[in-house]
Amino acid sequence: MEKKKISPRIESQSQDFLSKNFNTLNAGAEYVLDGFPMLYNRALHEMRGHFSDGELSFLVEAFKETKLSPQLAGQQFKIFCDDAMTFRKLDDKWKIKSDVFLNKIEDLTSFQMACLEIWAKKFWFAKWKKGDKSLREYVKLLT
Repeated sequence: MEKKKISPRIESQSQDFLSKNFNTLNAGAEYVLDGFPMLYNRALHEMRGHFSDGELSFLVEAFKETKLSPQLAGQQFKIFCDDAMTFRKLDDKWKIKSDVFLNKIEDLTSFQMACLEIWAKKFWFAKWKKGDKSLREYVKLLT
């Protein structure tokens, strides 16, 4: 398969990691960038059926206004969920039991939480936002 040439910028800690763990910086970057989609899809597959439609709808709305940060990937997940419940009452809107939901996210790894952050944000900037699919159809992918 033909490789597309891109020019991502990375932080020094990423450069150090890639340089230490691969033959070259470029080889490491290619491995990480080409491997991530498979790992992301596998993480979502592992979580399939873990959350209800309402809980997934809650996540999509909770992450609507958030900005994803690679430095905080998976670490801000619980905070955003808690804020959405405490200040925006999205748990009431989506009729979810906050204690049950919070227990479910305790079972997730940081990587799974990071993938759920990306999945939740994707609704707002991908084809779904353009009206091709409804929120109900979107969350069905993970139930």
